[in-house]
Amino acid sequence: MLVWRCAEPYHQRMKPNPNDWRVERYIEWLCTPPVQRDPSSTEEFAKSIELTATILRRWRSDDDFVKAWERQYRKTVGNPARIMAVMEALVETASDRTDPRMVPAAKVYLEAVGKLRPQAEQIQAKDVRKMSDDELFKILADRAEQAISVSD
Repeated sequence: MLVWRCAEPYHQRMKPNPNDWRVERYIEWLCTPPVQRDPSSTEEFAKSIELTATILRRWRSDDDFVKAWERQYRKTVGNPARIMAVMEALVETASDRTDPRMVPAAKVYLEAVGKLRPQAEQIQAKDVRKMSDDELFKILADRAEQAISVSD
């Protein structure tokens, strides 16, 4: 009788099952910012769900797993709680007079809440071929003056 043997046990070569709680938990862990992960390393996490780090690495190379991971990541990034946390951080930074990032943070916050609109430059379209030399020189002089005043 011929017996087929695999070098690895089944649980080490298994594909990720989307209904397996460990797959869901691993995706959740991957979508957590690294500094907030508990446990902090892949090896420790694998032990906590009774798998090996090798299995988790294989899951990360599985197309279906990557798609599920990406779907969850998009949900996490667009999560209103995260957006609120960012807005709160902007308000905190914009309100701190000692923080050198105060002005840029205030500007971004005001733009985000619709109280400040980026300045739109008015553009007048003219056919350059129909302009006189004096008009062209005036435009060049105005642009040069703007460039100098910005660099100062």
